[in-house]
Amino acid sequence: MDNLLEYIKSEYKLDCKLRFLLNRYSANEIVARIIELLARDRPDTEEIISFARDFCIGSDLKKTEKNNFYKQLKKQGFFTVLNLFVSASNFGLCSSTINNIGKFSKAENAVLLENVYEKQYKNKSVLLSYKCLSELSWLGSEKVASYLSELESEKTIISNLVLLYYCLRCGSDSDLERLLQNDALMQFIHPTASFVNLEHETETRLWGLELYFLKDFGSMELSMLTNSDFKTIAKDYFTNFTGN
Repeated sequence: MDNLLEYIKSEYKLDCKLRFLLNRYSANEIVARIIELLARDRPDTEEIISFARDFCIGSDLKKTEKNNFYKQLKKQGFFTVLNLFVSASNFGLCSSTINNIGKFSKAENAVLLENVYEKQYKNKSVLLSYKCLSELSWLGSEKVASYLSELESEKTIISNLVLLYYCLRCGSDSDLERLLQNDALMQFIHPTASFVNLEHETETRLWGLELYFLKDFGSMELSMLTNSDFKTIAKDYFTNFTGN
């Protein structure tokens, strides 16, 4: 069990072929080691979380074994640890943890994302807000409708960017079309461009902005980046957008 971290970092190919580990160790032992590793401040935290997730959602384990592994994760406080990570100061870790909570596809975990959206992301982070809302929608949260309504009532570039990201990922066609017809928003995203396919061009620019942000600002402390800062970054990116 001491070499589990080395296996995750050097050998695990994200192929979900994990049955052999259950032949060597119990689910209880594996989860305990995962929790132990996550308790330390380390650069490979995201890899360890994804490894734990794969036991439950895509591995070669039987359904009963996957359910038992999930129960062990809950019992040993894995989701309590994830709750700390979605509230972390590092943008990249927050983002990946949000996605992983959603991938477990357990509606009971929606409360984790509801709490962090309300207390930390709302009105503070465009990208983390839309990611959180998207996963909450996947988990069937009843609060998503009210969150979206609040954003629609704000009618700002920031709130509309959150809505647009959300709609491109999991919103309705009618809501997406309405946002694409918002002149101020489209002028912000396409300040100098002429285009044939507005939806495609808009989507290309938004996903490009997200990748650019993750690459250049992903390790930045969240408290150091305001919505005003993000708007400036986005404006510069869209103005200088080349499509490459």
